[in-house]
Amino acid sequence: MQIRQASIEDLTQVQAIGRKSYRQHFADIWSPSALERYLAE
Repeated sequence: MQIRQASIEDLTQVQAIGRKSYRQHFADIWSPSALERYLAE
């Protein structure tokens, strides 16, 4: 495993990880459509 500071080239991967993690932890407090709108922002 290599740990380094993310760069602009990593943006898509960092966004995907954040969305997946948020969905796994907080999906139960959102309606499905509201969650998708929030994550699209």
